[in-house]
Amino acid sequence: MRKTEPQFISTTEAAGMLGVSTTMVQSLVDKHELVGWKTRGGHRRIALESIADLKNNQSVKVGLIHKGRQQPRIVVAVESLELFGTLQNAIASWRFPFDFKLVDSVALALMSLQHDRPDMLIAEMGMPRHQQESIIAALTEINASGRRISMTLVANETLAAEPPSNDAASVQRVVGPITPAWLEAFLTGVQATVY
Repeated sequence: MRKTEPQFISTTEAAGMLGVSTTMVQSLVDKHELVGWKTRGGHRRIALESIADLKNNQSVKVGLIHKGRQQPRIVVAVESLELFGTLQNAIASWRFPFDFKLVDSVALALMSLQHDRPDMLIAEMGMPRHQQESIIAALTEINASGRRISMTLVANETLAAEPPSNDAASVQRVVGPITPAWLEAFLTGVQATVY
């Protein structure tokens, strides 16, 4: 007797196949991009066929987008050398359709923003409050001078200064340290939005 392949798999298995988090799989089911159902115990089951369909659709969509324009450029700036090394290894293993630049200083990122003009900056704001205020002022000035850069500023506490209200759409403030798991989940969300 031949063993048949399962038609439905768990959220964890689906996440592994797609290379995303289980939360992202649940979101894709909620948006009807994946076909799934819940067991009596509340566990989700995802249709294998819908995973294959999604992967095929994403490959076609990403291919068409990349033919028309460059990959989105993302600069990630961290202050910790240990975190820099950890992120460098993690980013090398990810398969996001982004062009990454990882720098070990927010100051270096600031200096390169004018000529690199990335689409997004993710910056660890672990410096003293007075330096945070200076950096936020510089970022606001950069956005006011031309093409806007989407910015996510991550601090272990509330940021010292709030950007002006007219810049609120392009600056997101997040509490908590940057970790490889956090960054991967964040970029998964960005990818879902962009593509």
